[in-house]
Amino acid sequence: MDKHKIVIVGNCQARPLKQIIDSISDEVDVIGTPIVHLLKDENESETNALLDQADTIITQVIADNYPCKYIQTSRLKADYPHKVVTILNLFYSGYTPDWLYVRIPGKGTLKGPMGDYHNLTIIEAWLAGKNIEQTTLLLFDEKFNQDKYQDMVEASLAELSDRESQANVPIVDFIFDNLKKERLFFTFNHPSVFLLKEYARRILTTINIHYSKSKLLESMPEPLNQFIPALNPGVGFDFPIIKEFKGLEVEIHGDNITNKGLFIYTPVQLVQSYFDIYSSNEDLIKDKYGS
Repeated sequence: MDKHKIVIVGNCQARPLKQIIDSISDEVDVIGTPIVHLLKDENESETNALLDQADTIITQVIADNYPCKYIQTSRLKADYPHKVVTILNLFYSGYTPDWLYVRIPGKGTLKGPMGDYHNLTIIEAWLAGKNIEQTTLLLFDEKFNQDKYQDMVEASLAELSDRESQANVPIVDFIFDNLKKERLFFTFNHPSVFLLKEYARRILTTINIHYSKSKLLESMPEPLNQFIPALNPGVGFDFPIIKEFKGLEVEIHGDNITNKGLFIYTPVQLVQSYFDIYSSNEDLIKDKYGS
């Protein structure tokens, strides 16, 4: 029997979904995973050739103003009206509302010990002239974090619910039901395998493809846990606050930050590393956050 050919269009979550779907169903073949932020205009013909082969195109909802027009969801629906199934970009900042990107004009994101991710509390403490000890205390001060970030926690789930109205495969109910049972996101855009498995299961159910329940229950490695910041203590979840940060050891040369491999940071080590980066990129940080 010919397998049902699927293409998954999305961000870093597309490849893990492919791995899970391929592993739990013998009826499908995920033949490609175009990664949206890596696509350029010159990739159009090869991407279209892949999409032409697919029986089903699973795509995260991609806005009409996205630079690569050929991968916008509205364009895919117009070109492949009976193939497209839309899913959410799984994005929830409720566990780590203090983390964000620092973008360098014309160069992408400023790197650091947590890859692309930076901590707003650390940034603002550095700008305010606080020392490492004061900053470390702020990171784990429950009242400070609750006052500063609780509204962002509530808004993030509401935003996810709003965006789900554009998707064919629901998942927010599962996120809501399981938020406090276990950590579903390592960073705001890196979901756990537990959550990805459930989304893969729902995707297959939506397109009427059988899957193996026993294979779904088998242990799988975490595909997106390269960076694990400590849980923010002000968000109201009853998980133990482990005061360590899984990231990368870095070498700093201005805005050229290179990594030297896995490193587990203590809070003091993490703050020191970010302070060193911000001292080497003082103008950038002051221009973006000094006000």
